[in-house]
Amino acid sequence: MLRASDRSGIAVMVGMFLAGMTLMPLTEDRSYLYYAAGVIAAIQLVSIVGRRWGGSAGLVHISQLLVWGIYAGVMGWMALPDDGGSMPTELGRLYMDAVLQIRTDVAPMSYSEAVRWLMVLLIGAITIIADMLVSTLETPVWVLAPFMTLYMIPALALKDDLGWFPFAMIGLAVIVVLMVDGINESSSWTRNLASDSAIRSYSPSGTVRLGLMIGVPSLIGAILIGMLLPGITTLELPSSRPRGSGPLQMENPTIDLSKNLNQPVDRTVLTYQTDSQTGVYLRLASLTVVDSQGWKLAPVDLETGTQMSAAPGSGRDSSTVEVSVAMGDFGTEYLPAPYAPRSFDAEGEWAWDPESLMILSSRRDNRSDAVRNLNYSVTSEITTPEPAAFTSAEPGTPPNDDVTSEVPADVPDAILRLTAQITKDASTPVLKAAAIQSYLGDPRNFAYSTQAPPGDGFDVMVNFLTEDKAGYCIHFAAAMALMSRIEGIPSRVSVGFLPGTKNGDTWDVKASNMHAWPELYFDGYGWVRFEPTTAVASPPEWTQVTPGMAPDPSASASGASGSANATPTPSLKTEPSDSSSAAPQGASSSGFPWRTLLMWLGIGGGGLAILLAPALLRLGLRRRRLSDNDDPHELIAGGWAELRDTMRDLHQHWPSGSPREIAAVVRASVAGAVPESLDDVVDWVERSRYARQLNGDPQIADPVREVRAALLSQHTWWERTKAQLIPRSLQVNLGVALRERWHRLGISRES
Repeated sequence: MLRASDRSGIAVMVGMFLAGMTLMPLTEDRSYLYYAAGVIAAIQLVSIVGRRWGGSAGLVHISQLLVWGIYAGVMGWMALPDDGGSMPTELGRLYMDAVLQIRTDVAPMSYSEAVRWLMVLLIGAITIIADMLVSTLETPVWVLAPFMTLYMIPALALKDDLGWFPFAMIGLAVIVVLMVDGINESSSWTRNLASDSAIRSYSPSGTVRLGLMIGVPSLIGAILIGMLLPGITTLELPSSRPRGSGPLQMENPTIDLSKNLNQPVDRTVLTYQTDSQTGVYLRLASLTVVDSQGWKLAPVDLETGTQMSAAPGSGRDSSTVEVSVAMGDFGTEYLPAPYAPRSFDAEGEWAWDPESLMILSSRRDNRSDAVRNLNYSVTSEITTPEPAAFTSAEPGTPPNDDVTSEVPADVPDAILRLTAQITKDASTPVLKAAAIQSYLGDPRNFAYSTQAPPGDGFDVMVNFLTEDKAGYCIHFAAAMALMSRIEGIPSRVSVGFLPGTKNGDTWDVKASNMHAWPELYFDGYGWVRFEPTTAVASPPEWTQVTPGMAPDPSASASGASGSANATPTPSLKTEPSDSSSAAPQGASSSGFPWRTLLMWLGIGGGGLAILLAPALLRLGLRRRRLSDNDDPHELIAGGWAELRDTMRDLHQHWPSGSPREIAAVVRASVAGAVPESLDDVVDWVERSRYARQLNGDPQIADPVREVRAALLSQHTWWERTKAQLIPRSLQVNLGVALRERWHRLGISRES
């Protein structure tokens, strides 16, 4: 025969599986549900068996954590490659792989054993919390919190609405748990007797029918109302954008960058033909805004048409190239094109930004599929500065100078000091930029690694420049662009593709050729490309300069375009005052991350405050009841209510009846001697209720504290802690207050 603890354990098992289905929009891999069902079942079987055998709640939860850990270890071991590494190290790497894919992939994520492992671990941990709330703390209504934790992950991560299915799963999960709790309550009813020996043939069918009659229609009604109500939309203002009004929200291209650099299979994403002998960089977009969180896209005013304006500031040392592109199975809203495009011919709806000259889809839906399997052509004007003349160029003023020249006030001191150290001996802005490129591109200073933490915010940048000194193209490009701004040179970070590999008359570009590079703005040249990521591309010829000298004739012409397969050129011909070796010592320390520390302290403090709120509320109520009060009757009533709530917090029955009858029940609940102060409390309560006058100053606070201490002493440490942290009296008193409110409004409980 099932016990109440068995039913509660099964209810949590079913509810957690339903709640786990809310993660389905995040991944294409449905196999996580099978593994999740396994860990849920294992954890809850421990709960059911442990409670049936009379194990303490602490022992049950420790056993659950042990089973959860074993399950995580076995599942992780199955997903690990057989390379002989230690288990903890490999599991840590598996965790980092999962985090990396979650940060860089788009939903629904492709199959990944690492992500599946992490999702199952999360579901298992939340299962233990749910079991603690339902079976240990006996507060089944709070199970909504862990269920909603799973629901909120896709709700916050995805831009699109989740639809009705995840909400329905959460609703059904809560209904199952509450319905089982109703069955348990009904089966334990003793007709208000201390013990009931009558034989009862209780059937749960009535509770089930009632739960289905109330819960399911309510859930369906909530879904229908949510579908019928108008949604909250963005405020649309008239603009010159194509297709009328309203904002076009552009995707951050660095997300695709990290994702493609870490693909398990390197696939060809596009091919192109061009009249350039060295291939071309194909740019997607340029990031011009920088703050503590990293480089971002600036708002744009788009224009339509296939004929584009001239590149801002260009005019010297430029040539025209023709490119015909055949896209493969690659999704993006940006049209890959060499900078600076002058015209293009592509099917579909397109618009372009006159400042950055990036071309993007202007259709209102599925913009990420705009270039998939698309064939198009582009005519571009490419600037290739003559090195000797370029050496003396001065920074120009681009049209969006207020954005591309801005240096945030909170740039870390470590970056400022390192920039000054690198450029201190460079005499012109171009030489300063070349010195920065040389320092970052020197393999003695930095290592190339696609496993470095993604991102380009100040914290990541300081870590890259002064601590780990390992990263991939976004780290190198972001660092050089920021350092150039510090030296007064307008800059931006462009994202796109390296030229790829030439195959006959065609250039093949793979996913791993996706790249980020800095572009600096110089008077008479406009935006000029630099290349600090020398592990994957050679620096352009015009960046390999020395003061007052022409470039080395042996410089590779292919450096102008930087083929992905070219031999890296790690340093310039000139060594700017030994900055490669001197700079690290001058910038090895970074400022303490007070902002990050304070943020996490605030999050932790807020979470702790939420967890402790019931206990603090109960403590405040106790102090108010037992503090001095001008009204003696109110003081006596408060003391009596404190004893009642103490019994309720300890999950003991507070009977109805006279004060002496209630006191008899209280004595029965205390195994040892009951303090005589209980009689004093009862005496004051009776005098307050029935006597014409009190005849004295009631001293009730100390007697109440003595009786309360005696009640607490009869229980284990865990039961006392539970009574203090999750006081049941608050929930009971709230229910009583609500019922009384309904009665005062003339609505009976039966109606």
